Amino acid sequence: MVPDETVQFLPLEVLRLPEKIYKSACPYNCFDCCSFDVYVSGNKVTKIAANQTADFTRNFLCKKGQAHASRMYNPERLRYPLVKTAQGWQRISWPTAYELMANKIKEAHKQYGPTAVGGYVGDGGAGLLKSTLKIFLAHLGGYTDFVGSICWGAGIEATIKDFGAVLGHHPDDIINARTIVLWGRNPLETNLHLVPYLKKAQKKGSKIYLIDPRESASSKVADIHLKIKPGADWALAAACTHYCLRHNKIKHDFIQKHLTDTSGLLPYLKSLNQTDYEDLLEAAGISAAAIAKFTHDLFDHGPSTCYLGYGPQRYKSGGLNIRAINLLWAVTGNIGIKGGGVNYANQANIDLFDFSFALPKTAPMIREMQLGNFAGEVFTATPPLQVLFISGANPAVQLPDSTSVKRALADIPFKICLEHFMTDTAAQCELVLPVTYFTEAEDIITSGMWNSTLKYVNKCVEPLAECKAEFTIFQELAKFLGLSEYPALSTTEWLKNATAKLATYGLDFTTLQQYGYLDSPLQKQVPWDDCQFATLDGKFHAFDKEELQQKLANYMANRTNEQDKLLLLTVHWRDQISSQLPIPLPQQELPLLYIHPATAEKFGVADGARALAIAKNSLEVIIAVTDKASPFAAYMRQGSSKNAGGPVNILTPAGITDIGDQAIFNETSIILQPLTAADTEN
Repeated sequence: MVPDETVQFLPLEVLRLPEKIYKSACPYNCFDCCSFDVYVSGNKVTKIAANQTADFTRNFLCKKGQAHASRMYNPERLRYPLVKTAQGWQRISWPTAYELMANKIKEAHKQYGPTAVGGYVGDGGAGLLKSTLKIFLAHLGGYTDFVGSICWGAGIEATIKDFGAVLGHHPDDIINARTIVLWGRNPLETNLHLVPYLKKAQKKGSKIYLIDPRESASSKVADIHLKIKPGADWALAAACTHYCLRHNKIKHDFIQKHLTDTSGLLPYLKSLNQTDYEDLLEAAGISAAAIAKFTHDLFDHGPSTCYLGYGPQRYKSGGLNIRAINLLWAVTGNIGIKGGGVNYANQANIDLFDFSFALPKTAPMIREMQLGNFAGEVFTATPPLQVLFISGANPAVQLPDSTSVKRALADIPFKICLEHFMTDTAAQCELVLPVTYFTEAEDIITSGMWNSTLKYVNKCVEPLAECKAEFTIFQELAKFLGLSEYPALSTTEWLKNATAKLATYGLDFTTLQQYGYLDSPLQKQVPWDDCQFATLDGKFHAFDKEELQQKLANYMANRTNEQDKLLLLTVHWRDQISSQLPIPLPQQELPLLYIHPATAEKFGVADGARALAIAKNSLEVIIAVTDKASPFAAYMRQGSSKNAGGPVNILTPAGITDIGDQAIFNETSIILQPLTAADTEN
């Protein structure tokens, strides 16, 4: 072939574009909220690494964080607006998409009023500007809002009832603890950057307890594992509190001066007879000797700190579970001291941001529907939902009773999904809009879970193809609809306005931009160190004794059934965030159901065999027998429906926790039916 003389070949050194590093942060819904260095060459992200100057992130990232760059450029990522037609998905322009949305909104308003349009905002990507959907809907005069929680609402409400606010100790304070309790927390898989703190404290002589129905990965760092019965956190905490009261392992000054007990819970617990105490032990599945040892370490080997996970609150009595644990820490004097505290979440920054500047002058009409009962709410809604925006969420997979959820989604005539990939939910929608990755738009990220640092997210590269930021989409749609009050400000101007309160603490948005992250001015090393709580009377509040009495009575009345029940726990794991798949995973024909050897024997199923897990609906699974499971509970990893048969939430029930309007997942009772070769062939 004769070379084309019109083609000019540039020297190799010219093609090597200089690399630039931007400060950013991980958008995943995770305890750690890591700080990133994003490496860019040309207009492409080449690598994402730990920002080693950020204390909490240190010098390492999990596999999910490392995989962001490859996920960003995954060939399956959505790049253009798509509309569903009789012939399948068709690419359309953004002006066409805006016109379609505007017309559907106008039609819904004309026929049914503003609450016929709804908004569902999830935590699929963190960022202050990711949640501007509800601000946009407010400018429409009203909307339907999906409220409650699918993860932590019961524990949040429980903490507010007890303390008045949800605060956590500074991560550095763990070094002051002599006893550390991981109560339902699995940091080796879900809070990896807590692990170096645990090991440092352990090296100094701290003892680590793991309280969990199963032997999670974090048993590797624990000195003692209390293998509690699933959902029996209330019983274990109540039994421990009884033991402490009876054996004078309590902080009298704190109880007398700083604790409100209007129902007489503490006298009731102290006076429990031996039979009731033994019933609590039976309910918890923990021996009297283990209780004595544990409470000794809490009180005599303190200070003691508790790191709660997000499993104990996923039962109907989720609020009671958390409040009973809070009370145990209060009576033992482990609140408001160095090395103490119950760390459920850390919402120190909840009042730091203010979007009132962007709200309409007239308050919108808002109709609320419960996430935990999504299908029931949608099917009975008056007026019916006609248009639903879904942003940062995958309800078709994430919500309980997913079979009914999918039917409910199908019942809504026009659904718009803002997404990176064609998820189960996006596939059910009529319009799918491709949104920017966190590296492609400016924002601020902070976590309400563990550390409370503020992280600035740079726009590192231009958006891929025709992807747009959620912020931009709603700003442009507002303009298309003629919503004159909607702020026509840049992202930087929005963020400056939203963070104006930083000036109160001698900080500003420009400083945050410069350094990439800032320690929160509202984070205290030790919350409640003055014993002045955020409740109305300034005291810690014990829960009502009747709640405990009723719970214990229900357990006793159903004792036989409770013993025979096999619960299903849906657990978080290291390589995935809910239904988000950050890294390629081995294809599994069917989901794995992990069960105890005693369970396998009871149901006549063998390791590696196929079986049906049967609840309200059924799901075909592959059995994995392990003594790490509880004899009372099988467990399965959360995930998408990429596995054959559908997502695990086919099995889980709709419903709401005792407080906090949270969906319940761990109340699923299943039976197992072995499948023969003939069954699997059919």
